[in-house]
Amino acid sequence: MGSINYKCVDNFAAKCELFLNRLDKFPVASSYSGVVRFIVGQAQVIAGLAFVVLKLCQYLLDGKSWTLRETKEGFIHCYHGALNVIRAAIAVIPILGNLILWIYDSHIGRMNYQREEFRPGVYPIIRNFRIPLELTVY
Repeated sequence: MGSINYKCVDNFAAKCELFLNRLDKFPVASSYSGVVRFIVGQAQVIAGLAFVVLKLCQYLLDGKSWTLRETKEGFIHCYHGALNVIRAAIAVIPILGNLILWIYDSHIGRMNYQREEFRPGVYPIIRNFRIPLELTVY
């Protein structure tokens, strides 16, 4: 019996998103996938914020700076959840929303989870959430 870890959760979330992305190409189905994505996106934002709060409390209790660096993952999940909510709002628009999401999926791609596994030969557009929290630009 295996344990549930971050990699397991990230891979399951990625598979769910890819399934919903396929439904976003069809006008009626995208309305339903948009509602599901909206709810899950909100949950992802709330979970990310809860993680940040817990890590900040941990920092206040033990004073170790590495806990502050771990808050970045919580903020990244909040960002990803917000993007899912925006995509959900677009998905529920009949035909025009499907066209917008088809163009987005074809030319831009998706934000990948940090520990997400990829098929051989697939290169992700955004890998490992390499989004700096500072104002510096790479």
